[in-house]
Amino acid sequence: VGAVRLVESVSSASLFLWDSGALPWEADSQSLFDSFNMAGRRGDKPLMTVIDSAEVLQAAIDGSDETLVVLDLFKGWTGYCSVMEPTYSRLAKLEIDDFESRVKLLAMDKELLSDSQREMFPVNDGCKPSFVVFKHKVVIGKVQGANGPEVATLISENVFPFKAKDD
Repeated sequence: VGAVRLVESVSSASLFLWDSGALPWEADSQSLFDSFNMAGRRGDKPLMTVIDSAEVLQAAIDGSDETLVVLDLFKGWTGYCSVMEPTYSRLAKLEIDDFESRVKLLAMDKELLSDSQREMFPVNDGCKPSFVVFKHKVVIGKVQGANGPEVATLISENVFPFKAKDD
């Protein structure tokens, strides 16, 4: 009997299988991710954007003068923290008006951070996700582990004021 590997979510398991080449059928990574993504099953647009470079992250941080940036840093084999999806959905649908224009949810493999980014917001070496919140190009909060209430409080207390759209 082989070793048993525990995974936190179906998407983590599917990404592990994809990365290991153990899928018994042909699929591309995006369609595989979409098939296991909760938002994709409901027909909603996913709130989380997975990014793959330190440059894209830096551009998002530079844009945090107008949009609150929440970064989920994960280990490559785990994928982003899908346990937080209900928290993000609740904030987007019930608590924060125009959420998608006021809050940017990003996820990134910890290994892709640049050296200067690692110094700016040190992350744990374990498999727990690290959440970093940026506003005005600075780190305003960090949460270690999937602590939904703490991340939600950081978002709610720091989101930029709502601006009504001109008709």
